[in-house]
Amino acid sequence: MNDAGRIIDDGAIAIAERRIVDVGEDAAVTRRYSADRVIDAKGAPVHPGLIECHIHASTLALRGTLPDHIVEDDLFDIFDCPYYNNVTDEEEYFGVVLAAIEMIRNDTTCFMEAGTVLEPSAAAQAAELVGIRALIADAFIWDQPGGFAQGKGEQDGSTSRSRGVIERAPKTIDEALKRLGQELKRNSDQEALVTGHVAVLGLGTASEELLLEAKRKADTAGVVLNMHQSYSSADVAADRLKFGRDPLLYLADIDFLDSNITLAHANYLTDEECKVLLEGGTSLAKAPAASMMWARGAVFTGGTPISGAVERTSV
Repeated sequence: MNDAGRIIDDGAIAIAERRIVDVGEDAAVTRRYSADRVIDAKGAPVHPGLIECHIHASTLALRGTLPDHIVEDDLFDIFDCPYYNNVTDEEEYFGVVLAAIEMIRNDTTCFMEAGTVLEPSAAAQAAELVGIRALIADAFIWDQPGGFAQGKGEQDGSTSRSRGVIERAPKTIDEALKRLGQELKRNSDQEALVTGHVAVLGLGTASEELLLEAKRKADTAGVVLNMHQSYSSADVAADRLKFGRDPLLYLADIDFLDSNITLAHANYLTDEECKVLLEGGTSLAKAPAASMMWARGAVFTGGTPISGAVERTSV
């Protein structure tokens, strides 16, 4: 797609390996190239693939399995811990295969995994099998997992309670720092279908030291840093209690927000936070389905696009 939004009625696309090398009128493109394989779309539209910029790829097939009566505050103990403490690498692999097939069938040709596949190589192998581009990160980069998005909310200003443990996730900052950035090795091959980025789980689970080291690694490698942020009123309230200000104002004060940062969800934003987003060029990955799970009300509390802001919708 170009700036003029041009539509070529009788067009052709030339592809070498995995790269588009030419787009234009059919007669001109076929005159310039001799193809080993020709796909006749028979007049169907050919358009750029969609990019899924926030997905928990190994658990996509489990959607709909959570009963409505589970309270959000109990989800980590009732679902996340039992799942991640029992899932095998093979099960994660097939989970990502199913997710990748579904994405391909619905015109999505690239996805960024949220950093929640315990064995990232399983996700990479699944993406390569299906033939979809993927950005993979280290799993569960956190050093304060007890702060996992909990608290009773804005009304009473309560803090988080103790949480269950994901056995294969980091328990300390040393463990998190040792794991951080391991998937960036994939970027040495410029033609790789699967590349690495940096992910921090977020939602109050990372110390300032861990956040800044993650940002440093992302800056050095020239990649995106992806993090969950401001999903519910509970994690926002916990952050405000901890930092004495809105969480995104804190992130701006420590020079964390930047144009290579993608924050997932961001359902609860103040006007002041919207301003720092605009100033830093930070991207938002909105997830409507995740907002609707517990009636987050994202369209009323932070989901409405702000004029001039960068917002990428994840469905």
